[in-house]
Amino acid sequence: MQLSELSVLANMPIASIKFNLREGLLPSGELLTAKRADYGERHLRRIHTIQTLRAVNGLRISQIRRIVAMIDSGASRIEILTALQLEIQLHGDVEAGHTEAGDVVVRRRGWPDVPSAARRALDEHLGEMERLGVAPSPEVLEVYSRAVGQR
Repeated sequence: MQLSELSVLANMPIASIKFNLREGLLPSGELLTAKRADYGERHLRRIHTIQTLRAVNGLRISQIRRIVAMIDSGASRIEILTALQLEIQLHGDVEAGHTEAGDVVVRRRGWPDVPSAARRALDEHLGEMERLGVAPSPEVLEVYSRAVGQR
């Protein structure tokens, strides 16, 4: 398929596809002429992977590059998922909005207070509860955090 058809099928502008090609996220198509290439199903799948890594997981280009390099090298699914989890937890925007209630939970449970996706999720949830006027009492936080800490 030509670049224009790939663009339509992938729901991605041609300029974005060319950007992904330049960045090495998308493999080159098979050259037909000096200015035309043929793209296939693997290109469409890769674009969907890139779109998911960017939109759903919020990864930056450098992070996506590391993940697709693992895919291209033949890494196992578990290795790729492990790397993806680390990219999201260790390199994502995890510092946003510490809440006082989150600090209380972390202190009471003795959990490590380090930037992580889990801490961000806790703070986002507690922050939203505060905004809605249904902030839990310290006693309720204790009960819920104890339950989360059990296996």
